[in-house]
Amino acid sequence: MSSTDTPMAGSADAITNAVLLTLFPALRRLDAYLDAHLAPGMTILRDDDPTEYRDMLHSTLVADTDSSILSTTTASTTMDVGLYSTARFPTTSQPDPRGKQSEIVRRAIEQTCPNKRSWHGQTTNILAIGYVNSRRSSHQQAENFFKNTLQTFVLSDHWETLLRRIGDEAMLFLLTGTTMFAALPNNCYCQITGPAISEQPIAKKPLQRDLLASLTSRKSARSKSKKRPASAMFTSSQTSSSSSLASSTPIFKVTPSAEATEMTALDTSPAKSHWPTFMVSKSGTPSGSQSTLVSRSNPPSQQLLASRCQSVQSQSTVVEGNDHARARKKTRIEKSNTDNSDKASNGNINTNINNIKNGSNKSSSKKVASNKALLPTILFKRTKVFYFKQYQSESAMLAHFLLSDYKSDKFTKPVHNPPPPVLETQMRRMFPKQYGLDHVFIKRSTFSLPPSLSWSSSSGSSTSSKGKDPWRLRKMKLLVNDMLDLNGKCKFKYLLQYYCPVPAIDEPSDMNEVSVPTLLTCYSSFDQVTSFVHAIVKKVIPLEMFGSVENRAVILQAMTRFIRLRKFETLSLQYAIQGFKTSHCEWLQDSQVRKPGTGVKHVPPTASEKQQEILNEFVYWLFDGFLVPLLQASFYVTDSSFQRNKVFYYRHGLWQKITKPAVSTIQKNMFIKMSEIEIKECRRLYSRVRLLPKEQDLRPIINLRRKSAKLVNGDPAWGVRAMNQQLLNAFLILAYERNRQSQRTSSALGMSDLYQRFKQVKAKLVGPSRPGLRKLYMVKVDIKKSFDSINQDKLLEIINKTLQEDRYMIHRYSKVMPSNGQIMKRFLPKAVAPSEMPAFLDYARDQAAVSKHAVMIDKVLHSYEDKAAIVNLIREHINENIVKFGRNFYRQTTGIPQGSTLSPALCRFFYDEMEKNVLSDLTQAEDSALLRLADDFLFVSKSREKAAAFLNIMAKGQPDYGCYINDKTITNFEISVNGTQFPYCGLLLHSKTLEIRADYSRYHGEDIRNLLTVGRDLHPGRSITLKMKKAMQHMCQMAFSDTTFNSLPQVMLNIYQNFIFCAMKFHAYCQELRLDPVSAHVIQPAALPSIVLSIFRACFGLLHNGRRSNIGVAAGAKFQVAERHVHWLGASAFCKVLPQTLQVYGPLRVMLHEQILGPMNRNEKVHFKRMLLSAVKDPRNDILDRIRYT
Repeated sequence: MSSTDTPMAGSADAITNAVLLTLFPALRRLDAYLDAHLAPGMTILRDDDPTEYRDMLHSTLVADTDSSILSTTTASTTMDVGLYSTARFPTTSQPDPRGKQSEIVRRAIEQTCPNKRSWHGQTTNILAIGYVNSRRSSHQQAENFFKNTLQTFVLSDHWETLLRRIGDEAMLFLLTGTTMFAALPNNCYCQITGPAISEQPIAKKPLQRDLLASLTSRKSARSKSKKRPASAMFTSSQTSSSSSLASSTPIFKVTPSAEATEMTALDTSPAKSHWPTFMVSKSGTPSGSQSTLVSRSNPPSQQLLASRCQSVQSQSTVVEGNDHARARKKTRIEKSNTDNSDKASNGNINTNINNIKNGSNKSSSKKVASNKALLPTILFKRTKVFYFKQYQSESAMLAHFLLSDYKSDKFTKPVHNPPPPVLETQMRRMFPKQYGLDHVFIKRSTFSLPPSLSWSSSSGSSTSSKGKDPWRLRKMKLLVNDMLDLNGKCKFKYLLQYYCPVPAIDEPSDMNEVSVPTLLTCYSSFDQVTSFVHAIVKKVIPLEMFGSVENRAVILQAMTRFIRLRKFETLSLQYAIQGFKTSHCEWLQDSQVRKPGTGVKHVPPTASEKQQEILNEFVYWLFDGFLVPLLQASFYVTDSSFQRNKVFYYRHGLWQKITKPAVSTIQKNMFIKMSEIEIKECRRLYSRVRLLPKEQDLRPIINLRRKSAKLVNGDPAWGVRAMNQQLLNAFLILAYERNRQSQRTSSALGMSDLYQRFKQVKAKLVGPSRPGLRKLYMVKVDIKKSFDSINQDKLLEIINKTLQEDRYMIHRYSKVMPSNGQIMKRFLPKAVAPSEMPAFLDYARDQAAVSKHAVMIDKVLHSYEDKAAIVNLIREHINENIVKFGRNFYRQTTGIPQGSTLSPALCRFFYDEMEKNVLSDLTQAEDSALLRLADDFLFVSKSREKAAAFLNIMAKGQPDYGCYINDKTITNFEISVNGTQFPYCGLLLHSKTLEIRADYSRYHGEDIRNLLTVGRDLHPGRSITLKMKKAMQHMCQMAFSDTTFNSLPQVMLNIYQNFIFCAMKFHAYCQELRLDPVSAHVIQPAALPSIVLSIFRACFGLLHNGRRSNIGVAAGAKFQVAERHVHWLGASAFCKVLPQTLQVYGPLRVMLHEQILGPMNRNEKVHFKRMLLSAVKDPRNDILDRIRYT
């Protein structure tokens, strides 16, 4: 079947799921597929057929398994195909009125399930997962070990009807030789047959360009179809029949042994992406690089290069740890400049040098394009700069930063016996690719971080090369020798003290004396750090390495940008090398030859490409091998909780002086030191603690996502998962119990849950009548050090009572969906009670309500967890949490670790119990209500006496629970709160109506640029659009937009203020790109109107679609603001924020004025005009004026 058979987009029968159309170009609806393949005269529809049967045929999608692009673009070992994938549709199939669908399904499973008990990836049909063929008799029979509820779809009465009309052979082919998908709401689908698409290498595969419009087209999403929607097939009658089928006895023999229920399913990890995308603009090409079209004539340099490459066959190996002896036996260091090692690791990156010798223009051109496209994908691993602790004296670290085998968090001197020459070691670090060692110049997915390099392997390989270096690096080797001499003579500590002096401060006596002024005045500014780095570069690195002062200025400018990056921003090699001219570097010009008859020097295309390759290695080393170790040795780099994404550089000695009292206080109050005997007997992982600056103190953060390399007793941690990974099933079980018991508590999981509870409180206390509303009395209290003060024994008692089931089942499924123009797949687990396991189609339908264009795939295989095992795991996690301070180990005795994935859930259960035992008399009163988000309590009551009683109970504290409140308690009585707005968790609540708006006062005095993460990639327009849409999601939630909870004027005010805040971020983002002296990718003024319009449309989509989510439907939410009014409010906000003097906003302002004048010139109702103007002129907008954004 050709792809042209697929209905055109926009037609009534068009398939609009971009994921499936990308993976299956020949995708069809089931009725159209059968009409095209059945023999003439056969029909699948009759006049008296029920509507549900017709809907099933029309909504189900089908494609031949071998028509998938996966079966033709991947290796045969990667893509499993069905039994009939090489056969054609059986056109000789005849209708059989006596056929039984259960028998056909049984045959399909027996033909596609494996012959032994196996896991998910070894079956060719998702319908057969959980089954294996029995060998107990000569007759092949499928045994069921895991319940596969996908059968309920193909065992329904509608499929029985279809079987009688198409025959056994055709039905068997549908179930074994095709891939079918059942329709779900929101253009989602559930895979029914065929190989599971989530197990194939589809991650980050780009969607077809002509299908991207289907994801954003509001017209197609909102158009009314004359036909019944696809989701209409799921009627109540079919749902009930599906449920009955799911709960009925399976049609296959079920093994009754206990072994079947004890089997645990192995979670198949997502396959790595084999679909990288590379897009390079003309402006992205590094200046100085030349066109590399290979000539068919072989210049002398190419002949010499080819002859040298033929003499040695090199092999690229990655050496880990100290396995140098074994590595030297396997690795042959490259004696000349060759790329054969790259071909061994990834044949798509470089072309064999023999093609150059033979004059292959095509292969060389591919190599050039690939190398150019590779530059934006190589990102400097900046995360190594953060949280690097001082393990030696400052002088020792600075003296050895250039020669140290640094890892992620520790300096170690090179240890080799005998030690290799320093010069040889440094050359291999700077140019690992030229020496055939591990390197980062490997093609991979766009903008992914490079893998960690083992510099120790580079150092240890020097003996294999016997002192012979690539001939292109002979001049550079002399310069590297000069650099090492200059490094030994440089007075690092003097320069560091000169450019970044340590202020004179008194050492605080305890943790409470570490104040905000101390933290904000003692760090080194960006200018100071930049000046220090520039001075070191000029002192240590010879100018000849850069080639010219201009080239050095280019690198120093990029280093300045690297230092000023915010926490989550990255810098690519493409950015750093922009403007660098290779012609200025004399050490790169060995391959220049003179044209015959002229005195002009000519660089052959292949030599130019090689020069660029060597230069890329040099520039990458300047950042990853020079700048990063220098910053690690000189500063402790951290973020903060009050300055968002801004990065702070503290001198190591100063940071230790500031944090020493805090560390002592934490060790004294929360931990106990382990003895030597305990350390030797302890075979557990440990964590490290870092301190995060807060507004008034330092918060201890324990990273449990990262696995330590060794256990506490010093043994290697081989095969031991990180602590948060070990706790995954416990987290799922606690989440299941939390959702099941959510109605019994006042705690909220997030903003959506908080909105639902606010709506319940408003219905209870305010009611439908609005005139003459009474004032509500509110009290907000915050628990002091809520995680650190929890009583561990009390918490374990609560958890043991909370887990109500003796056994839990961990069910896993996957979701394939579009994301930023690419295909993304997620593997999602879920815990349920074994008796409550739903049919997967029912569960997928619920998930589709909050998804779009997604495909759900059931993994079928599941595991079980006993309550006793989970409680014991949580007990060990709480009582045996071990951290390391310096060289000593400590065990936590109070509280729970803040870096644990269980901590929020444990905290909720703990305070739920306290609320039930201490506050139940107040919270269950008819005129009062309690809400809690994490450790923030909000008590709302019509009675002032009850509000005061709640405040007294919380102020006294609860010693049994270790609960004491902070001093920042807020009430709207006795203690004055300005106006009628009451602050709570980033919200402002009206004290009479409980209407909600955002509290922007938390951004007062803060530079909004600290909230940004600027993407300096090849597509700045797309980046800013995605980031602005994401920034607006939080403020577009139903808590701000539900017109049944907030009044219409209040909703319009919320939308306008949201656009004001978004416009501030938009302007700051554009200024960051426009004022960047290096970036060549600046958004053109003509593109700004379309970008802002897409932001307006996305905002309306978020506001409008929120009411159709599960939460919105359950809460009865409505959104009664027209799209043109949303655009008008957005245009007014952008006009107010964007400076009129900037010419770059000229085209944008024209579009904004058109949006503003449009609704006002139409026949709009007067009250709408008044509400729109009232939102713009509301005095409460002054709360946004104190935010800095220019």
